[in-house]
Amino acid sequence: MYFRELPTPLLTNQLYDKFSDAVGATTEEERLVRMRDTIQQLPAPHYRTLAYLMRHLACLSANSSVTNMHAKNLAIVWAPNLLR
Repeated sequence: MYFRELPTPLLTNQLYDKFSDAVGATTEEERLVRMRDTIQQLPAPHYRTLAYLMRHLACLSANSSVTNMHAKNLAIVWAPNLLR
């Protein structure tokens, strides 16, 4: 709920088009390069928060046999709250 109510999304409105372009890249390698480049453009507090959150979500995904939160499930839940 915290991320949903932020006045500026964690993945900022200014970078929305760049994130959208990154997701639409034709190859996985190109997608990763574009995503990394876009993430590095985030303001420092957003970047640090995202890094911490991604480590937490990776732990959840690594324990998906217990949490039932595979990467796809996490994306469904989190994506709308991080990028509007």
